[in-house]
Amino acid sequence: MQKRVGCVLANIGAETLSIIVFEDATPISVKVFPVGATDITNDLALGLRISPEEAEQLKQGAVLGAPYPKRKIDDVIAKRVNDMFKLVESHLKKIGKDELLPAGIILTGGGSSIQTMSDLAKAVLRLPSRVASLEGGAGAKMQLKDGSWAVAYGLTIWGLQGSDLEGPNNDSGIGEAFKSMWRWFKRFLP
Repeated sequence: MQKRVGCVLANIGAETLSIIVFEDATPISVKVFPVGATDITNDLALGLRISPEEAEQLKQGAVLGAPYPKRKIDDVIAKRVNDMFKLVESHLKKIGKDELLPAGIILTGGGSSIQTMSDLAKAVLRLPSRVASLEGGAGAKMQLKDGSWAVAYGLTIWGLQGSDLEGPNNDSGIGEAFKSMWRWFKRFLP
């Protein structure tokens, strides 16, 4: 439904921020920006004069009782994330869709797990914002609540649905091999 009413899907990866804008269930724009979650880590490392490994842990909120003021950490993260969403906002203005996507922005990718990401997106873009989570209905075999896996999961499902590998006339065994590979892959999902 979100694609039908209009939304932007933002994948915040390590090195890039990729967006796709949907309207009437059709992609109308795709853009990749050369900035990602690693830039946030680097900003924390430089701003706090710490190692990149420690900065990554701070970014993910894994360090409790850190000797750095939480406000300083939040400010460093917010500055970079604001810059990232300003790029998105600029692109949406360019295509005439700023503040005009009723379903707002859906965040995926490893960078979407930063606690304040959704709130910052909402503030900059003035659109509803949420982190993607894939949950089936009551009878679902699997639930995926971590947005960092949403793109990989979605591409896999799309590939399975778009292939003829499961058709009744497939005598080559490729469909069974693909299903077996899918079962193996599912074991590693959170």
